[in-house]
Amino acid sequence: MENRQNHLPVWTNRCYAYASQQEVLRMAAEPGFYSLLPVKFRDFGLRTGGALTAERTEPAPARGQQELRHTTLRLEPLLWRYAKKLYDTAAGRLLLRYPALEAVSIGPQRQTGAYELLWRYPVAEIEAAQWALMEEILAEGFTLEEELALSCTKRGGERFLSVNGALKLQPKSLRALMRRPPEELLQRPLKQAVAFSRADCEQYYQAFPEDRLELGNQFRAYAVTEPRNADAIAAARSGDFELLCKLAKNGYDLNAIGRDGASVFGLFACGLLQQYRGGRLPRFALQKLDELIFLGANPALYGVARRVIAPLACAADCDLPDAVDYFLQKGVSPEIYPTIQPSGGGDSLRDLIRARSGDPAYPNADTIVRLLEAAE
Repeated sequence: MENRQNHLPVWTNRCYAYASQQEVLRMAAEPGFYSLLPVKFRDFGLRTGGALTAERTEPAPARGQQELRHTTLRLEPLLWRYAKKLYDTAAGRLLLRYPALEAVSIGPQRQTGAYELLWRYPVAEIEAAQWALMEEILAEGFTLEEELALSCTKRGGERFLSVNGALKLQPKSLRALMRRPPEELLQRPLKQAVAFSRADCEQYYQAFPEDRLELGNQFRAYAVTEPRNADAIAAARSGDFELLCKLAKNGYDLNAIGRDGASVFGLFACGLLQQYRGGRLPRFALQKLDELIFLGANPALYGVARRVIAPLACAADCDLPDAVDYFLQKGVSPEIYPTIQPSGGGDSLRDLIRARSGDPAYPNADTIVRLLEAAE
């Protein structure tokens, strides 16, 4: 068996709140998205953060008759809004102080599939500057005020009430207030010039070490490498084996990852495997994979997007035990699924296939599980 270290999977999708590689691309085009900063704002998966929403419909008296009132509330803890504003203000100043922060060059691809990112400034220096700028802004007397905005429309016998704002309340208290009639909410006096400490805000910040920053920003490298290997990516997508081999012999990279997070080899291999779903992979198909690996393809390098899976996982999903055994014999680790968590958390590939045991649609599930167990 080949050295397993030569065929490492890629755990590069999630940095802090990225649901997918495509979402990163979309977010990066928006103002205020600072993907290269070591300290990031967290508004994902926090029970204490972000907007709280509620909708309800209830009868309401109106001049002697009943009418329906539809109430929509969207309120934020003022601390969340304060922490976000503090972060954005500091990030804006940081980019003025380090104008070449975005000038990151791309180095060689590593065995994991990640490309080395060559930073213009030391990451530790940028992180220290971020924290210092937040303290500086707080020392200047940074404050916000509570806010409530009401809009109301009426159509026929129905009234539509919408309340938006931010209040200096913990989420638990805010939820309790939102359950009360909106009149009570609107009668609440609003606080002015509210300030918080950095310690208050830090629950919304997370600092990432250089390696995690590098992985979280791989879409930058993929966006650059895709045009260089566009012909190979197109050949892999279409399943054109002869053209793919010709391109590889002429310098195209079979391990290049496109902007959708899939590698050239991964695209071809998964497309090939899916043609034989539930059957048996013929020898000539394995010979094609052998040839591409001989030309430099990494059989475990499969990209980072949520819906991009490794060839080994694809072989298992397609109920192809001979293909599963093939990739295991190539030294591909079975601990490659899912690709979302950097730590590899979640159900293992073996567990997912075991759940199919006894399903007539997957007659080879037990065989595949035994192969995976033997390789672990």
